[in-house]
Amino acid sequence: MGLIRCLQINSASEALQHLGKVGVDTAGMRLMEGKTLHLNLKVEGIDPRTANILKQEMLSLGGDAAVDGRGLDCSLKSTDTILMGTQKQIEKLGLKLDQYPKLDSLGQDLRETLQNITKVSPPLRCRNRTLPLGERTLLMGVLNVTPDSFSDGGRYFDQDKAIAHGLRMVEEGADLIDVGGESTRPGSKPLALEEELKRIIPVIETLAGKVDVPISIDTYKSAVAAAPSMRGLGSSTTSADCILTPLWQR
Repeated sequence: MGLIRCLQINSASEALQHLGKVGVDTAGMRLMEGKTLHLNLKVEGIDPRTANILKQEMLSLGGDAAVDGRGLDCSLKSTDTILMGTQKQIEKLGLKLDQYPKLDSLGQDLRETLQNITKVSPPLRCRNRTLPLGERTLLMGVLNVTPDSFSDGGRYFDQDKAIAHGLRMVEEGADLIDVGGESTRPGSKPLALEEELKRIIPVIETLAGKVDVPISIDTYKSAVAAAPSMRGLGSSTTSADCILTPLWQR
């Protein structure tokens, strides 16, 4: 089963752009662009038969679904579709899908997607701690254990200084600490795995024993992200472009 994404479409021009990407022809785009200016869910990576079922069921509910015209004869192996309707219509669609063999899981996915969309403050779960989102601005303390980071000029490359700075950020109100060992400034050179681990692991191990806020790793190397769990500290995956996924905590 593919991903389900909520598309934020705020104008007719944006609607035409998304419809075109799915493969809708010109005539279809003219008919459907006005129907997209409400709730639009993109269902990705489904077979054409499922896409056709979604189309027919949404039409029966007063909504619509944009599908690739090439999928009408099921000649495609996989396709995407955009569901267009009110929340109530899509809720009813989920119930209808429960009646189809092998489509009940898609119905459940739709219900979960609607729940996530309507959540006011979805939490960020960090092992045994949960950070509430939406109640206030959360502060991330960025700790660069590098000699050449553009933001702090390598002031915390020394491990003792890095640890002291991490503790100070928590004392000053940081809700989580993000530790990085490789600079991604323009012109920086890739860092060897062993050197990155040498820089960050001692700092993380010490901080994990002294603070109760979540600690994440800023890295694009899977081995670095997995290193804390190998030492019994937990697991983390963050990337060097600061896209945060599950954190780890002592």
